[in-house]
Amino acid sequence: MIVATEDRVADTELALAAFECAGEPKRLELVGDHFVVYHGSGFAQASGAARDFLVEVLM
Repeated sequence: MIVATEDRVADTELALAAFECAGEPKRLELVGDHFVVYHGSGFAQASGAARDFLVEVLM
């Protein structure tokens, strides 16, 4: 799960609580602002984390 720690759109605490309730396998990736994952280094971080998780779980 990719969660923004400085999110002004989605509640960070609610997202972290949902992560805690989620079953395994799971992995948490923290990013800055809600929109940082759509471009530049934030996109590289988020998409890389998602790719790595899917490769590990599905392969």
